[in-house]
Amino acid sequence: MVKRDECLAYEHKGWRFEWYVNEGGNSPAADYYSEKLSKEERYELVALFEFLAECNGQLRNKEKISPEGDKLFAFKPKPHRFMAFLSEAEP
Repeated sequence: MVKRDECLAYEHKGWRFEWYVNEGGNSPAADYYSEKLSKEERYELVALFEFLAECNGQLRNKEKISPEGDKLFAFKPKPHRFMAFLSEAEP
């Protein structure tokens, strides 16, 4: 299982994407991503991360990416849905 110190999902162009980690310190989304998705499905989610980073965190497609509040976003490569935090990476 993913622990809090292993929550980095992806980093791109100064933006950091972190898996949602529950109070128990686990990330079911990260586990699902690494254990259940095909290579193509993982690529599609990474493409959504890159898309949001390229747009400097500005949403353009709320069907694929929706804000959930407090820097938490739902990334929805069909038929999946992942929760991840978005923040500017530290220099």
